[in-house]
Amino acid sequence: MSVNGKFKDFSRQDFLDVADRFGIGEARSIIYNVEESIKAWPSFANKAEINQQVADEISQNHLKLK
Repeated sequence: MSVNGKFKDFSRQDFLDVADRFGIGEARSIIYNVEESIKAWPSFANKAEINQQVADEISQNHLKLK
């Protein structure tokens, strides 16, 4: 997947540029909600009784924006 012509090292601005291009006015709140959900992943995984090793592997695959 590419975002704003990039295939890795996406930034928040890359997503906002694409959102502006396609008229997605609520992009900032969407990005914020996704970031908050990613931060809460350990709690979600614990509540779902996901094996800690699996939860850690999934967490390592979460891309965090710069």
